[in-house]
Amino acid sequence: MWYGVLWLCIVSQISGTPALSPGTRSVPNLINYSGFLTNSSDTTPVNGNLTMTFSLWSEATGGTQYWSETHSNVPVVDGYFHVVLGSVNPLPANLFNGRKLYLQIQVGSEILSPRKHLVSVGHAFHSLRADTATYASLDTLQADTRYLRKDRPDTTEITSSSGPGIYIHRSGNSSSDVIGLKVRATNPSGSAYAGYFEGDVKVEGGLSIGTVNGDGIVVDSAKGTSVNGILVKYAGDDGFQVNHTGGDGVYVSYAGYYGFHVNHASDNGVSVDNAGRNGFYVNYAGSNGVAVDAAQGDGLEVGHAGDHGLLIYRADSGGIYIGKVNNGSGIVVDSAKGPDSDGATVTYAERNGIHIHRTGSDGIYVGIAGSDGVRVDNAGDQGVEIANSGRNGVLIQHAGVNGIHVYSANANGVSIDSTNGTGFKVDRAGKRGLSVQQADSGG
Repeated sequence: MWYGVLWLCIVSQISGTPALSPGTRSVPNLINYSGFLTNSSDTTPVNGNLTMTFSLWSEATGGTQYWSETHSNVPVVDGYFHVVLGSVNPLPANLFNGRKLYLQIQVGSEILSPRKHLVSVGHAFHSLRADTATYASLDTLQADTRYLRKDRPDTTEITSSSGPGIYIHRSGNSSSDVIGLKVRATNPSGSAYAGYFEGDVKVEGGLSIGTVNGDGIVVDSAKGTSVNGILVKYAGDDGFQVNHTGGDGVYVSYAGYYGFHVNHASDNGVSVDNAGRNGFYVNYAGSNGVAVDAAQGDGLEVGHAGDHGLLIYRADSGGIYIGKVNNGSGIVVDSAKGPDSDGATVTYAERNGIHIHRTGSDGIYVGIAGSDGVRVDNAGDQGVEIANSGRNGVLIQHAGVNGIHVYSANANGVSIDSTNGTGFKVDRAGKRGLSVQQADSGG
């Protein structure tokens, strides 16, 4: 008869097994098991080579057997022995999933009693789900591990003193879309954000906003003296595109430098297809409200806006600046149908309200505006300036009130230097085609 004083130890890596990189590591299905075996008659330690069978059961007595294996010629020295469970018959990975497990040991033909209840250490095998990166069942996560947590909507903060909090390397070269990271709002029909960033955000690839019920992009504050609200350096297609939003297409509350700046776009500088409110709204910019240096298509394009197509509330330099547009128009607003909605509005600009340097088509085109086609309330220099346009300088097809309205400009109210078509054309206006209330130079 045998009497055993037994214990077990779970380890994540067996001695002699090389460590693996984070992308390839796995949890070995092995358990280190050590024990102390004595004679039941006089409790003297046992010596010799013995056959031992280990098995896992659902209950302390009886029940269902889940796994077993037999070790032959196990060395027992002064009562001590050691085996590696799973080395003969691998332990199933899904065995340790939170269920109760009891280990039974048989020495020779004798079954030792009672069975040993496995507790939390054995269930550490459940972490296999995290190491294989299918998902991680964690409530908190340190960024340096570079593993993602499960999709719980209300937990987990990732902090890192250096390097990325989450790093995703986009792979795949097929023609279909490869998504590095997809974030879905917990309540997309309400006010929840799919993504919210309190610090700087840098996107090295493209950024596309599909359909949202709120605002497409919101920048609350970018207060550095040379910090843009949104900056697009180079885009192979549109610099920035918003398909459909229930609120503003783009909203910048405060920017120390440009509210929105596009260096170069192979198509449109900024494109907003449909916005429930303003297509583009910049509350304050330390320099230009919106600047598009170069675009092959239109500089700024708004398909439909429930309120203003473009609204620049205050800019310490130019309200809207369009540099060079090779093929399209500087500003295009197809429709801003609200009863008080302007196609493009600049409330205050230290310099030019709207400046279009060069376009391949119209300098400014407004299809339908519920109020003014283009409105500049106060400009430190020109109200509206079109330096060179391939077609019309300004074309307003339909405006509910004025085609162009400039309330105050320290230089010219409207200045059009060179066009290949009509300098200024308003097809239909509910009040005046052009209204300039005060200009310190030419009206």
